[in-house]
Amino acid sequence: MPIQITKAVIPAAGLGKRLRPITHAIPKEMFPIGRHPAIEWVIAEAIAGGCREIAVVINPRKQMIQEYLTNNCKSLSMHCTLVFITQSEPLGLSHALSLAREFTAGQPFAVFLPDDMTAGPQLPLAQILDVFETMGGAVFALAVAPPGVTAHWSDRWQLKKVDNRIYRVQPSQGGATPNKNINNFAGLGRYVFSAQCLEFAALLMNESQGGELDDGMLFKFMHAIDKPVSAVVIEGSRFDISTTDGYIAAWRHFGKSTPIEKYLAV
Repeated sequence: MPIQITKAVIPAAGLGKRLRPITHAIPKEMFPIGRHPAIEWVIAEAIAGGCREIAVVINPRKQMIQEYLTNNCKSLSMHCTLVFITQSEPLGLSHALSLAREFTAGQPFAVFLPDDMTAGPQLPLAQILDVFETMGGAVFALAVAPPGVTAHWSDRWQLKKVDNRIYRVQPSQGGATPNKNINNFAGLGRYVFSAQCLEFAALLMNESQGGELDDGMLFKFMHAIDKPVSAVVIEGSRFDISTTDGYIAAWRHFGKSTPIEKYLAV
């Protein structure tokens, strides 16, 4: 039977530093895209991908997100159960996911970063699951990077092509020749993780030392327990709404031409 992911985690506790000063007043996840805030679009995408239990990780300063989703999104609640998890300090993606360990309950789960919105012939989650069924471990989405955008993790990881749009992700070794094509891609903010990736949740809590724990921490752990980490180049468009150009492009695409009901017709 094909693998079906029914649980999703949406980390929304970040401080939005790149978008200050406006994020002092409104969370970036609440930026409007047409008649709906960005996070509502992302939750609708998760529902369309088959997720029926969705955990949203917020920080205490972003209660607006919980209030909006609880009081104004009855159409979402008809299709999924929303729970909210508080991340008291901005300690990064890996730390946010570690807080969802009880929620995931030992099942593989999807992660949707609300900074990114996507459009294409097939949902990113479906494309990721095609790879996850074969590879297991952890799989994340890549998009072709726009000109001038360099992969921020290119000095830490190597991409080894497996087949067509699929790559095996490995830590860079000291003295290794940089993988030139890695800079052609940008992370798209969509992941699927096997349950094992949160086995070290308690360890994460003790290792932060005030610094952020990014997705690289999870990938390193997966390698340490000999679980594969893979990447798939998604067919479709990526809109990074944490940038001005990406936000405007997302508004043009979703705000004018794509009704949110399209995702909820499931």
